Amino acid sequence: MTLPRTFPLVLLLAGNLLASCGSTPSQSSPVVGSEQETVANPPATAAAATAVTTEALALPKVESSTGPSTTEVGCATAEFVVEAKVAAANQRDWDRWEALHAADVERSAPDLDEPLHGAAALRGAIERLVASMPDYRLSLVDLVDGGDTFAVTVHASGTMTEPFVTSDGAEIPGTGAHFEQDWVAVGRLECGLIAEWHEFYDQYDLFVQLGFLQPLF
Repeated sequence: MTLPRTFPLVLLLAGNLLASCGSTPSQSSPVVGSEQETVANPPATAAAATAVTTEALALPKVESSTGPSTTEVGCATAEFVVEAKVAAANQRDWDRWEALHAADVERSAPDLDEPLHGAAALRGAIERLVASMPDYRLSLVDLVDGGDTFAVTVHASGTMTEPFVTSDGAEIPGTGAHFEQDWVAVGRLECGLIAEWHEFYDQYDLFVQLGFLQPLF
């Protein structure tokens, strides 16, 4: 058998490879030293990476006097906003009450011929109502939080001891009558502010209780 002319070169390369596999690496080798240093300190590297990741993914929170109650993008939840609205009404904190609504909020209700628009208009309506019923009070019965949309059941009560002044300045004399009624509202939020608020209640029953109408039976 005749060997190829390149066979001596193959043997030389094979010998060098075997020699390098059997030798001990030098402790002063910069390449080996770098690899050993990296392996020797993995906890510090992992901790730093975790810290950076956590900081980068941190979501904004909205803090309040009652604690944080936000969505994952930092907006107040429907539960928080509705509870704050009810509390502000009972405390007669109208600045706080108005601030929970979007500037162009829309409200509809059985006693309105057309929807009200604007936080200031809604504030004026509830202030006039409370002026005619100094003991007017709300309590939250139930709430279904659907994210940007919600539905609530509210219990309302009050005694009409003072005249009720309508939005156009007309006065309805106080009757001295007391009412108790549950009603429902559905609404929509825009990043933690009430953008829509639609009320549903029995207006006939309310007027009978307040003495505006006589019961039909």
